[in-house]
Amino acid sequence: MKKLKYFSKYLFFSFFFVLLFFAHDSLKAQAVVDTFNLPSGYVSSNLRIKNALNIDLSNHVWIGFRNIGAGKFDGTNWTVFDTTNGLPSNNVLSFAFEGTNDWIGTDSGLAKYDGAAFTVYNSFNSSLTSNHILSLFADGGNLWIGTYDGVFLFKGSTWSHFNSTNSSLPGDTVTCFERNGNDTIWIGTSNGVASYFNSSWKTYSIFSPGIPREKILNIKMDASENLWIETDEEKISILKNDFVYHAGNFFSICSNVLTTGSIVGLNSFGNIIYLNGSIEELNLDSANAWASGSNYYGPLFSYNGFQLAVAALDQNNVLWYSRITNYATLLFSVDYRNALLPLQQSESCGDFLDINNVSARLDLSGSMFWDEVGTARYEVPKGSGLNSIFADGLWIGGMDNSSNLHIAAQTYRQSGEDFWPGPLDTTNATVDSATVAQYDHIWKINRYTVTEFKNEYAAGNVTSFTYPVPDVILNWPASGNGNYSRNLAPFIDVNHDGVYNPYDGDYPDMKGDQMLWGVFNDNYLMHRQSEGVSLGIEVQLSAYAYRCMFAPDTEQAVNNTTFFHYRIINRSDTDYSQVYMGKYLDVDLGNYNDDFVGCDSALGIAFVYNGDNFDEGIAGYGYNPPMQNLLLLNPPLTNFMYFYDDFTAPFGNPVLPRDYYNYLRSAWLNDVHLTYGGNGYGGTDSTNFMYSSNPYDTTSTSWNETTTGNLSGDRRFLASTGPFSFPSHSEKEFDMAYVWTRDDTQPNGLTSSWAKNVHDILKIKEWYAADSFPCSQFVGIAENNSFDANLNLYPNPAGNLVTIFAGSKNASPLTLEITDVAGRKISSRRILPNLKTQIGLDSFAPGIYFVSIRNKETFAVKKLIRQ
Repeated sequence: MKKLKYFSKYLFFSFFFVLLFFAHDSLKAQAVVDTFNLPSGYVSSNLRIKNALNIDLSNHVWIGFRNIGAGKFDGTNWTVFDTTNGLPSNNVLSFAFEGTNDWIGTDSGLAKYDGAAFTVYNSFNSSLTSNHILSLFADGGNLWIGTYDGVFLFKGSTWSHFNSTNSSLPGDTVTCFERNGNDTIWIGTSNGVASYFNSSWKTYSIFSPGIPREKILNIKMDASENLWIETDEEKISILKNDFVYHAGNFFSICSNVLTTGSIVGLNSFGNIIYLNGSIEELNLDSANAWASGSNYYGPLFSYNGFQLAVAALDQNNVLWYSRITNYATLLFSVDYRNALLPLQQSESCGDFLDINNVSARLDLSGSMFWDEVGTARYEVPKGSGLNSIFADGLWIGGMDNSSNLHIAAQTYRQSGEDFWPGPLDTTNATVDSATVAQYDHIWKINRYTVTEFKNEYAAGNVTSFTYPVPDVILNWPASGNGNYSRNLAPFIDVNHDGVYNPYDGDYPDMKGDQMLWGVFNDNYLMHRQSEGVSLGIEVQLSAYAYRCMFAPDTEQAVNNTTFFHYRIINRSDTDYSQVYMGKYLDVDLGNYNDDFVGCDSALGIAFVYNGDNFDEGIAGYGYNPPMQNLLLLNPPLTNFMYFYDDFTAPFGNPVLPRDYYNYLRSAWLNDVHLTYGGNGYGGTDSTNFMYSSNPYDTTSTSWNETTTGNLSGDRRFLASTGPFSFPSHSEKEFDMAYVWTRDDTQPNGLTSSWAKNVHDILKIKEWYAADSFPCSQFVGIAENNSFDANLNLYPNPAGNLVTIFAGSKNASPLTLEITDVAGRKISSRRILPNLKTQIGLDSFAPGIYFVSIRNKETFAVKKLIRQ
């Protein structure tokens, strides 16, 4: 369920925001929004549940109700069709319109309305074998009918039936249809998508690379004949040129998981219309990136909402929709092309750092690890569905020469942005909208891609053009144009000419086994989060992680850690002093209602831990829960603050620019500095570190949440470094790591979870200081059999089946893992040694994989080739 972490702050700003919204009306025409009642004479409970909404050829709106039949609205009056005047059932599921006929699908058969009377088709009087008409599509006199028993094609007098037993249809539950310009019919099912053209089938099942493994809810073709695929997990994939682009895996996409959205259709401008608490126009740009148009209406439509709505576009690009639950007796029409544009930027495009045991969502708004609809996206262990952080925000502030405060601080973006994508002009510290749009993208690269490129270049295949240079290397944003910096994304300049050119052998200079790079700034628009004056800074972010497949248990911390390098440049002409840079974290360690927080200044960490030894609920980690750390590597941690998620003075959420700056320097909202002990207020000993004792030390002199007597709950904290000077046109670099650690064999305490935490933190610091991590790279990895294990694969190369024999002197069970060359885990299971194990490879794309076996004593690895 969506967690409204920022609800209290949202209420605080909502009245001001609505006033500002309407005040802006004089600058741009407001959206034309009309509201209509649904059919009269019915109780609201019967009007509440709707299955479908569609527009006929005369621009009449049809709604399929679950209990009262089909309602037709001509703009003024309603006509209702039900079992008393011709429908076979009052549960209406679908519509299609062609010529003079209106087709209505119900749970008891198909009905054709010719303007005067109904003709009903069902399993008793036609070739239909299923009376549940789930979907309909009219195609030039042909009617395509989706049921639980596949597809029926009705040509007026003849019937054809296709299902998984007599065709290549991937599933028998048929949910939707679409057609492209060459008369290919696309069919969405419970198990994937199929195309049908000239009696030939092509199937994209859930086992095809990139196809989501969920029921297909909707498919829509855009003007460039890209097929947009929406699933019941509310994720989007795009089928382009016979290749599936899946959200977050192949390119940077806004809102990777679209938990309140739905595709409506294609407008006359060739763009996909998508509802996600707002109205968005989506298309693919030339780089296959998902480009989002205007994010219309903001507060107006967060009020009316689109969750659980049925919707459609008419021929005039007017959007019609009706809620399924709230506002159940209303129908809305929206002339969105005359809409009021937003007062704040829509969510930046994002991508995932996911090479190791962590999956972390990044974007370029100064806030990370969540997806704007209230879902945490710092998942660890990856694939578990468990998250340890809800949101992360960058804060930085300082004084100019006249002691005026300049600050940028991001939390949840509920009142607006303090950061925007793109670099700043090096002469005047500004940025235009075109540059913001150009850099609203995260570049993601894996080590094996660089290694492969270097090998191919050395072999002469790059300069001979026999090796296609990967897009991420070819289009690496090494330098800007015009007055934008020539020093953006780092690269290795092989011939030292200062110009990035892969055909000279140049390639991205990446950290880790996977790196994401992006650039953002604080000087595009006014700061609506902090309301502070901008600094004129450009922030270049490199987020990276290591995938160490064969690290021993004592070094597994590297697989549970993500690293972040910030290069912050003062592009302004202003010198700043008393500057602090910090990270605001809304930490949700599994179940967010039972957390404690603290810090250790000597180790340089701020952390969250569970209030007891059991993390409850489906979102919880269970017994012996983990700890999550923010480790400041360089410069060191100098301040740590915890404050309340309310507006209680002086301990609550920041509102004014000075509030954000105070928390950065360990002061309360009223400028009173933090003191040691109790609630950190009114004591005699000033300190910069709240809850600075060992979290499991209960002696009377220690200061942690337990000795203070706090109840565990939802926590936020701020870890910062400073003060420092930040002269005009200078730059600062900051390095930090997010370290997840767990001793799942013992109850939490001084000698278990805390000891494991300290051990892992020291390991990360050691590796960082030496710039040496215990990792094997994926390309060219050496095959290995350890002293007491023998791993054999046959046949190899393999077809659809491979037999694996793991001979070992040690009788302990082994973990068998198959990864691809990018380090992505494809398969994992427990096996017994000295027995044969067969694994089907039907779902494996042709290529190279690595098969490994391991337990606490040993490991072995072999290369597997899938033909």
